[in-house]
Amino acid sequence: ERPAPPAVHAMSFVPAGVPVWSRVDAAMRIRHLDIHFDVAALSARIGEAPDRTALATPRLQFTDARIFSLARLIAEECGGPDTRHDVYGESLITALFIDLMRLAPDPTRRRSALSPRQLDRAVAYLEENCLRGLRLEELAALTGLSQSYFSHAFKAATGVPPYQWHMQARIRRVQEMLSRSALPLTEIAQAAGFADQAHLTRVFRRQVGTTPAAWRRDTRI
Repeated sequence: ERPAPPAVHAMSFVPAGVPVWSRVDAAMRIRHLDIHFDVAALSARIGEAPDRTALATPRLQFTDARIFSLARLIAEECGGPDTRHDVYGESLITALFIDLMRLAPDPTRRRSALSPRQLDRAVAYLEENCLRGLRLEELAALTGLSQSYFSHAFKAATGVPPYQWHMQARIRRVQEMLSRSALPLTEIAQAAGFADQAHLTRVFRRQVGTTPAAWRRDTRI
């Protein structure tokens, strides 16, 4: 399926040390607020340490009306000509952090999460080996998990199954070849591990919404 456009008021929580990528294929206006939490300071302010699973679990492209309202107030406080007392800003950050932690997975389902280190290793391996076929057992062995457990945990952490991430990485590499070289599509298809040009075209259209030839032409205008 063609990737969906970013949701309006979408938010993401990315734990420290977890790599994250994004791409925008069309011109659009974006307002972006980036917040880095001082967990030690917030824990002292709240009076208890946040759940470790909540801190280690990425949550991408979610929506929440309460958190968005707090984020908008924080953005206004940062960008406005007249800022209020520090306590006001600290209270907003604390409230946002508490609400964010409440979105953590149910503790009874913690086994579905990958640790940041496991996710980092799996993503790096998928990206580095995107031009060849990968077996699920390779990724499971890399993280020390069973195949079924890894597959479920990877999707819980990223929102997509491992094979889909792998194919998206392969298509990104194809796009690099299309934009940076004059290689014919038949050679690019072979280099990227596709059966033939027709196979590449079918997969590329599903992922990007257009053909490789059209994408190359449009990016060079």
